[in-house]
Amino acid sequence: MSFNTRSFSPEQDALTSNISASSLGLRAFDDLLLESIDEVLLQLLGEHVRRTIYTCLERQGLHRHRIPECLPRFDTFLEKNFGKTGRVIERQIARRLYELLGLELVEVPHYALTDYVDMATRLQLT
Repeated sequence: MSFNTRSFSPEQDALTSNISASSLGLRAFDDLLLESIDEVLLQLLGEHVRRTIYTCLERQGLHRHRIPECLPRFDTFLEKNFGKTGRVIERQIARRLYELLGLELVEVPHYALTDYVDMATRLQLT
């Protein structure tokens, strides 16, 4: 899984883990990320739109199971197709992922989903 490596701001120091730090396997983490994406898209947009999003992504060569390894492309897709609402969707996905991981999410205004996922992986590895 590769994520862009942006420098992190002091706000990230406020992120804390509600569980003892245990490293999830990469596959388990990816599964939780996909579960979070599925749940949020369904909850916010409905089944028809969720299926349409996955179909559009597939036409662009990004299959659902590859989203975790190509997360910046997913970010870009949401932002291009939903505008500012894309960031809202991304934050909701991040919020759900952090809940599943037992982590506390502190929102940072300029963060994309990729940033939140990168931070979650760092927190899981500490």
